[in-house]
Amino acid sequence: MNYEIVNLEEKVLVGIKERCSNLDEKLGEKIGKLWMDFYEKGIYSEIMGKVNGKAIGLYTNYSENKMEYDTYVVCEVEEENKNLEKIVLKKGKYAKFMVNGNMEDIQKFWVEVWNDRSIPRTFKYDFEEYQNDDMENMEVHVYLSIE
Repeated sequence: MNYEIVNLEEKVLVGIKERCSNLDEKLGEKIGKLWMDFYEKGIYSEIMGKVNGKAIGLYTNYSENKMEYDTYVVCEVEEENKNLEKIVLKKGKYAKFMVNGNMEDIQKFWVEVWNDRSIPRTFKYDFEEYQNDDMENMEVHVYLSIE
C-alpha cells in the first residue's frame, strides 16, 4: 500500500460518537447510521466555528485486541461546541493515503489496511477526511497514526 508520511498538528474535533467492534456483524449498519444521524438530524449544520467544511470519520480508543474502538463523525473546529462530543486529535506522525471512489471502495481500503501488517500503526488515531460529498466519486484522505 502506498502512502506518504506526514506530521499533523493538534486538532479540536466535535460531533457524535459510537462504540464499535470489528466483530459485530452489523458494523457497517452501525457506522452508516452514525453518518446518517450526523447529516439528517442536523448535527453537521449545527456545528459552529468549522475550520473547513470537511467531515471526518475518526477511530480511536482501541481495545487491547484492536477489535473495539470509538467511532466519531466530526468536524474540525476553532472552539468547543456545547452538547456535542469533543475530542482532541493529538499532533503526531501519520501515514496518509488517498482513496478515490464510492463507499464500497472505502470499505475495501479498510479491509486492506487491517490485513497489512507492514504499516507501523500505533492505533491511537485513525481517520478519514472527506474532501467532497459526491458519494460515487469521493476523494478521501485517510490518516493512520504511526510510530
